[in-house]
Amino acid sequence: MPTRFLITGFARTGSTLVNTSLRRHPDVAMHGEVFGDDEYLHLYGVDHRVNPPLDSVLRRWRDDRPISFLDDVVFAAGTHEAVGLKFKYEELTQPRWADVRARIVEDTSIKVVRLRRENLLARYLSEYKAVNVTGVFNVQGKGQLPPDPVVTLDGDALEEAFRRSVDWETHFEEEFEQHPVLDLTYEALTADVSTALRDIQSFLGVAPTSLSVTTRQLSRTPLHRSIRNFSALAERFAGTRWAGFFTVDDPFPADAGSVNDAGPASSPPTIGSPPRRVLFGTAPATPTLAPNAAARYPGVRLDATFRGHILVISGDLPSTEGVVRVLDGTRVMRTVPIQSNGRFHAEVSALTLPSDARVEVRVLQGSEHATVGWVSGEIQVELPAPPRGALAPVFVNGTPRSGTTFLMRLLGTHPAIAAIDRYPFETRHLVYWLHTLDVITAPADRRDSTTPHDLIAARRWTGSNPYATHDHGLPFEVAGSVLDVAVRAVHSIAETTYRSNADATATLMMEKFCRGPLVELARRIFPSTRELLILRDPRDLVCSILAFNAKRGRADFGAANAEGPAHLLRMWTDRTRRTLESYTERWTEDRRMLLRYEDVVRHPQHSAQRVFSHLDLADPAAAAASAAKQALQDTLLRDVHATSSDTGSIGRWQHEIAPEDLKDTADDIQRLLDDIDSAAEPS
Repeated sequence: MPTRFLITGFARTGSTLVNTSLRRHPDVAMHGEVFGDDEYLHLYGVDHRVNPPLDSVLRRWRDDRPISFLDDVVFAAGTHEAVGLKFKYEELTQPRWADVRARIVEDTSIKVVRLRRENLLARYLSEYKAVNVTGVFNVQGKGQLPPDPVVTLDGDALEEAFRRSVDWETHFEEEFEQHPVLDLTYEALTADVSTALRDIQSFLGVAPTSLSVTTRQLSRTPLHRSIRNFSALAERFAGTRWAGFFTVDDPFPADAGSVNDAGPASSPPTIGSPPRRVLFGTAPATPTLAPNAAARYPGVRLDATFRGHILVISGDLPSTEGVVRVLDGTRVMRTVPIQSNGRFHAEVSALTLPSDARVEVRVLQGSEHATVGWVSGEIQVELPAPPRGALAPVFVNGTPRSGTTFLMRLLGTHPAIAAIDRYPFETRHLVYWLHTLDVITAPADRRDSTTPHDLIAARRWTGSNPYATHDHGLPFEVAGSVLDVAVRAVHSIAETTYRSNADATATLMMEKFCRGPLVELARRIFPSTRELLILRDPRDLVCSILAFNAKRGRADFGAANAEGPAHLLRMWTDRTRRTLESYTERWTEDRRMLLRYEDVVRHPQHSAQRVFSHLDLADPAAAAASAAKQALQDTLLRDVHATSSDTGSIGRWQHEIAPEDLKDTADDIQRLLDDIDSAAEPS
């Protein structure tokens, strides 16, 4: 029998993070606030954005027969191994849902994920700002964060909220005492979200899966800086059971941070002179120890600060051997040794990090690794602006064999787009210079990049400057000046290169395949950067890979390492999923342009018109008609690149892949295609 469960607790305790993350698990049907007060039901699989007629029918069912609705709709698991809903205390205590609450309490087989927040002041402040000031309760992906205002809190209202929190916590602890319960604090959840989500999945009895988190923290401002009358409130609650909520939790200035297992350090790291240009402002770097780090590494300390565009991470790992790695997701940014005295020091360039940076600090000892903590911060960039009238980059990204070459050919005919007209349209001058900029402005890395010896012996490549350290005469303010010059050089080189290959009216330069970190860098030095993404059904993608490999007599695109079609299909299903998620996290909805391969092949003129309109180009309809005509007449694409007729490439998997090779990925592919459809504009 499928696991039935609910996520409960007060508002502002992490329920949205858990809810949205579990929705990404293939075996979990995760409903939202089905019994909430807003206009939507938030049922899993029902897209309220299109205002479906089904929504009003289900709403009447819920309001008229709530018990039946709970049993027959909410807890209808279908093929899923677990099904649940988000049901906060605020809704559980409403009289109109008393029967639903009683039904849940009565059925002790229903599992309960109970969330709470240790600091009730922080919970109250978060709710107060969302309800009374900003009106914003959560932000996903790259959505715009609301202002973070300083507010004045009423002491009586605050005390009442504290008492109500304790009363409700006690009450629901008693109500659910016969149920299987997983208690989780907001503090533990946000400190190590991956571990917390794995614990939840194990509790629900589903196979642990890596779940991406898109919910963003709305405020990182310390409590005493967020509350105008903090001192008065601290004095009022001194000596009470609530006094611990009013400790000053930020002894450091805004540009540095340090944490250790014995509490904050007594003084912040010293900060050098500011760079000639303010590159990252006074953005704080906030270090956070993993929950088990202090027990695993007694005496551990983690420090972090921004010095211009360099993020400096250091600390102590007493009696620990091995190396420390700094990672952005799965990307290893720097590996440094742990010295004999337990100290480590790593410097990484923040240029390619997303604006809401969060990097992981991990210890490697042989084949074992463990997370020490994280460093996060809002990156505030001020770099030299491109010259007036400069070409703005457009990147065409996607998985191989998914239409990127045809899309480049289609769009490159527009006179406003400068592109190198050379099959297979993979000339990447700008990507090269972005990569070069990232390398030459990075701090020294003598372990994995250039050593002093390489400057004499190695003529085939050049990595980071091995002398780009403070003790070799390159202080951070000078490094900032180097970056300033390098950015201006990239502006000039890109403009010169593409102007020589462009119509006089060109406003854009287009390249194919730019990896995510370099897209982030491009956005910093060319603020008008755009990125197009084209994706394809992974089943047809694998068919195209196998046919293209056979045509060329090679085993490319992972086929050489795949154990067979089923393994290759799993590989490209997962990679397509990661590509989609990275793209939607990188761009807000209004800046995205996601195209389906199937739409571009069937309707090239319409697809081109959509893109030209998205890029704000003149006369998109006429330009699209001309573009489609020229692209369809390109015999090189058809003879060299294609492996089937245009429309024959769609759905080819039905007669080219054996049914037994489809079994393991069928459900994942369908969910992936649904997500692609919801992220792409209607064709």
